[in-house]
Amino acid sequence: MVDLIPESWYNVVPDLPEPLPPPMDPPGRDSSSIGLLNEIMPRAVLEHQFTVERWVRIPDEVRGAYANFGRPTPLLRAKKLEERIGTRPPRGFADAIRAARSRGVNPVIAELKLASPSGFRAGDVDVERYLRTVARGAAALSVITEPVAFGGSYDLLRMASSSVDLPVLMKDFVVTSGQVRSAHSLGADAVLLIVRLLRDAELELLYSEATSMGMDVLVEVHDEHDLERALRLRPRVIGVNSRDLLTLRMDGELQRRILGMIPGGIVRVAESGIRSADDLRRLRDSGADAFLVGTSLMENPGLLEELLDA
Repeated sequence: MVDLIPESWYNVVPDLPEPLPPPMDPPGRDSSSIGLLNEIMPRAVLEHQFTVERWVRIPDEVRGAYANFGRPTPLLRAKKLEERIGTRPPRGFADAIRAARSRGVNPVIAELKLASPSGFRAGDVDVERYLRTVARGAAALSVITEPVAFGGSYDLLRMASSSVDLPVLMKDFVVTSGQVRSAHSLGADAVLLIVRLLRDAELELLYSEATSMGMDVLVEVHDEHDLERALRLRPRVIGVNSRDLLTLRMDGELQRRILGMIPGGIVRVAESGIRSADDLRRLRDSGADAFLVGTSLMENPGLLEELLDA
C-alpha cells in the first residue's frame, strides 16, 4: 500500500512573470460566483465540503497561488523529481487509443483519483494493486493531480507514470505554463486542458507548449460553445464531459449530441458517468472512440473486463 499525502497545491514551477487574466465568463455564468483568493486553504477545503461557488473558484485560486506564492523551493523539488524519473520517449496517448480500436477492444482510459467533489473517497484502495489491474487492459491511464477537490498530488503522478507502461494523462485545472512543464517533467504523456476555464489566448499558448514537448492534449468540452472554441486548435483529441463543471450536473443527452458533432479524424473521448457496459455502448453508438472511467473503476477494478468487451 502506497502512503500518499496530498502536497501543497502550489508545489509547481512558479515562473510566470505576471498571471494571465481570468477567463471570460461563458454565457449564463454568474460572474459573482468567482471571487479572489482570501486564504489558500479555507476550512471548507480542509473538511472537503464543497459548494458550487467554492468549486468554481479553484482555477482562479491556482492562478493566485502561482502569482503570489511562488518561491524557489518548488522549483528545486520539481527538478529532483524530474531527475528521479529520467528521460524517456513519450508514450502516444492518441496512438494508444487508435491501436486499441484496431484490435477490436474498447479503449478505456482508467482513472486514478483519491477523492472527488461528488463524495467519492478512495479510502483503503491499494493504489499499486489498482495500477497493476488496469494496466492489463486499459489503453491509457488518467491521473488526477489536483489536491483540493480530488486529493491528488504530483507524487501520485510520478509514481503512476513510472509504474505502468501505459500512456499517462495528467488531469488538473491546468491554467499556467508551469503546470504543463511539470506534467512533462513528472512523466505525463498527455495533459488535460478544459476549454471553459481558459481564454482563447491561454488555450492556444498551453496547447502549443504541450505539443511542442511531445505531449498529446485532451481538450475538454461540455457544450456547443466549448466545441466551437476547441476546434480552432485543430486538436487530435477532444474529450466531452457529461458533467457541467460550473454546476456539477450531468447531462448525458448533451454529451451524446456533442460527440456526434465532432469532425472525423479527431479522437473523441467520453468522460464522466460511465458505470456499466450499457453506458459505454450508448456512448460508442453516439460516436465516442474512447471512454474515460474513474469512480466506477476505482470502486470495482473488475469492471474493466466488462467494459473492454462490451
